[in-house]
Amino acid sequence: MDFLELLITVVFFVHGLVMLITGVTFLLPESARTVKERSWFLQGWTPFPLEAVLGLLFWGVSGALFIAAAFGHARGAEWWGDVVTLGGIGTIAAVVVWLGSVPLGAYLGAALALGVLFWSFFLR
Repeated sequence: MDFLELLITVVFFVHGLVMLITGVTFLLPESARTVKERSWFLQGWTPFPLEAVLGLLFWGVSGALFIAAAFGHARGAEWWGDVVTLGGIGTIAAVVVWLGSVPLGAYLGAALALGVLFWSFFLR
């Protein structure tokens, strides 16, 4: 594995870990969560417990997909590209649904996800 492939694997893993941790924090009291405010999109029609479950799914599953893609990429598996594409779609969806209430780092993660989607749809 050359340096660029190692860097890609590490970036996928770190992004996935942060997304997964953010997803898990939706199960904590609001004061301890990474995303402090309610979703602009879900706020009007979902009760808070459902929003917490959706936050866990959006953020946590996307993170798990990026972590799986990192391991697949490191092992040279053929499936990692499809998995990271799904993780990228999930990341974009999570940031859009919680737009305005996510930390700055989430926008960096969204930029990574856009890069992944560009690679997946145009360069792969």
